[in-house]
Amino acid sequence: MKITIAAGKGGTGKSTIASSLAYFLSKKSSSALLDLDVECPNDHILLNVQGTKIKNIYQFKPSFDVEKCKKCGKCSQSCRYNAILCIKDKFPIFTEELCIGCNACFISCPHNAIISDQKEIGSIYHIKTNNIDLITGELKIGEKASGEVVSAVRKYYDNNFLNDFIIIDAAAGIGCPVIASIVNTDYLIAVTEPMPTALNDLKRLFYVANHFKIPKRIIINKYDLSENFSKKIEQFAKENEIPIIGKIPFSKEIIQSNILQKPLTVLYPQFEIFFEEIVKKIKL
Repeated sequence: MKITIAAGKGGTGKSTIASSLAYFLSKKSSSALLDLDVECPNDHILLNVQGTKIKNIYQFKPSFDVEKCKKCGKCSQSCRYNAILCIKDKFPIFTEELCIGCNACFISCPHNAIISDQKEIGSIYHIKTNNIDLITGELKIGEKASGEVVSAVRKYYDNNFLNDFIIIDAAAGIGCPVIASIVNTDYLIAVTEPMPTALNDLKRLFYVANHFKIPKRIIINKYDLSENFSKKIEQFAKENEIPIIGKIPFSKEIIQSNILQKPLTVLYPQFEIFFEEIVKKIKL
């Protein structure tokens, strides 16, 4: 079973729930935790472990053969990100920082003057801890291809591991890395808070989930901080027939678990019941 934990914004407690749920499930069977918040992965911090780099991730970049290049400018015309500048009767000028590795220039060159090269865009880390395979993707600083890194991590996992439960900790928002985290999963659990922006965030996230026909669930964290906004979330869930599978009050225990870098169920046995109920309600 593949479960994606996501949120329309950062700071909702998504990673805390993802790491603690993976730990809880690991007591029942083998589980994997994929940290796909590749711009700022932190599940290894919450579990107090350090993974080993398994491999680097590379992206296409063009290299120009000046002997074959006819200075026609077709490569520049095909580049929608202005990574290639062509001046009349001059060889192309390539700005690597603007390139997203789409291959358009390589395909469009009529003279086969572009050679397929590559650049490093990220890394994959792995560690086995407490019956959990923690797979972490990390985007290289300065790169923009977070979605590609997420896809590479998922492909690496699919080719090398087989666990009964896979928990995917997605990035916040609805961008490319989130889309790459959600596709081909069994459930999406949205972690939200009772805030003015909560409903807008949920609607945007669920719009993406609906496109891929992913069953949706909601966990409301710190629900007791605003009874008014919590009721609005509950009303939205009721109107759209989306089960709320968990409600967590503002809790110093959660803060303490983050400080001590321990899963919630390790420090506070009462959360065993909470996660047991979540697992039951996911399949509703």
